[in-house]
Amino acid sequence: MAEHSVYYRHFELPANFPVIGLVGDAWHSEYTETFRLHFHNCLEIGYMYEGEASYYLRERVLPLKAPCITIAPPNAPHIMVPTEGSVCGWKWLYTDPIRLLPHMAPQKAAELGMYQYRMQGQECVLPQEEFPEFYDLIGLASRLMERAEGDWQGAVREILHA
Repeated sequence: MAEHSVYYRHFELPANFPVIGLVGDAWHSEYTETFRLHFHNCLEIGYMYEGEASYYLRERVLPLKAPCITIAPPNAPHIMVPTEGSVCGWKWLYTDPIRLLPHMAPQKAAELGMYQYRMQGQECVLPQEEFPEFYDLIGLASRLMERAEGDWQGAVREILHA
């Protein structure tokens, strides 16, 4: 059962490239009976490549099964809790898309901000079978961040722009 408290995780996104990646093979989670919701100051994109879980997002509980992408809007309380007996493998990208794309028209930036604010349900879970291109793009972005070779920041910026 979840505790009622919610805590804040702050990500200090670099000014010149507002993306942080928790990538590599170290991001695994296992079932636990107690968990706490959290929220943060940026958009979270989860690349789930292994396992099954429940995604608690605001007041909703959404089922997850790898492979899929999850999206947690800024300031939205959430947590992914693996199903009992399941180990989930993840890669995480944290970004501020408005800061990432500074040449976006002000009207489009405002629309994107409102869209992120309204996201709260099934649109925050993108199964690979329904969204294969999106899954592949986020996988590519995380691999580029792992390698950090050449103009990887420019490539990741363009992938997230897409």
